[in-house]
Amino acid sequence: MQVARISIGEYNYVYALDQFIEDYSKDFWELFPNATSASTVRIGTTSIINTTIYPDKDLAREGWEKRTEWLKGYKDVIADTFFYEGDEAFATHKKIKRIIL
Repeated sequence: MQVARISIGEYNYVYALDQFIEDYSKDFWELFPNATSASTVRIGTTSIINTTIYPDKDLAREGWEKRTEWLKGYKDVIADTFFYEGDEAFATHKKIKRIIL
């Protein structure tokens, strides 16, 4: 069963979130090569919601470990972050590797 992780992040500064989004979009596939899908939505000037889909629980756990380590580089600018994780009920995606709007 595919696993989805929905992460919510609140940053201390607009520039910090801007930098995070730039870095994350560049590093994502290197950090999470087993992910099948990802989307980051900016919901405020300093807030995001990120959804990542993994093929199974083991690969999701591996991704969580890499995520935790990678986020240490942003510990001084993240005000709060948490996530929900569960079995994917439904998803559909076109075959697009990366879109930056």
